[in-house]
Amino acid sequence: MRVDIADTFVKRLKGWMNVRSERITCPMLFPFNRSVHTFFMKMDIVVVYLNEVYDVLDVEILPPHRVSMGPKGSLHTLELLPSHLNQKWQVYHKEITILEEDICTKGCK
Repeated sequence: MRVDIADTFVKRLKGWMNVRSERITCPMLFPFNRSVHTFFMKMDIVVVYLNEVYDVLDVEILPPHRVSMGPKGSLHTLELLPSHLNQKWQVYHKEITILEEDICTKGCK
């Protein structure tokens, strides 16, 4: 599964705001970001809090119009739709491997 990187100011600001879930094709990684909000979002999201080496520290389901801060030691966040968990992501094993070929910076297709 591919990962979209929120590596620009606009991507970080906009994220999935006002986007319908059927238009989201891959998870979004927010490097160096441990807080998440779901303002202006229309669906629940799964938030995975990662440390500096991308070990999973915590996973939560966040409904629309909420704010959440990652646990101590979290440095990155990965946002997924609940449907993404039925695919290749197995975050309950407490690790995620993100390969270079999985990263897409121009939006996933």
